[in-house]
Amino acid sequence: MRLRIVHTTTFRYDEPVSEASMEMRLRPLDAGGQRCESFRLTTDPPGEVRSYVDRFGNGIRHFDTLNPHDRLVVSARSDGSRDGGARHACIERSRRVRGELYVDGARARRRR
Repeated sequence: MRLRIVHTTTFRYDEPVSEASMEMRLRPLDAGGQRCESFRLTTDPPGEVRSYVDRFGNGIRHFDTLNPHDRLVVSARSDGSRDGGARHACIERSRRVRGELYVDGARARRRR
């Protein structure tokens, strides 16, 4: 199945701000039958977007907007694909990364 995900976040400020520095985690993971084939993040007003990967494998986009503005729009577009079992595999991977334990669909307590 082919997918296109478009996400837009708009920040509005009561008064103009001189600078904005942010990190966004919007790129879908390649896991469990899900594959992100392209990803693009844009900002308005424009700013330089840099990327790195965190310890969980998430693609992080960091950007600075250094011009005065009273509104900031961040848009992300992802194109990808997935097979039928991707949803469950991604949920299970997410739970493992967060250190949660589930038994028969219910959250269980970890013994220490």
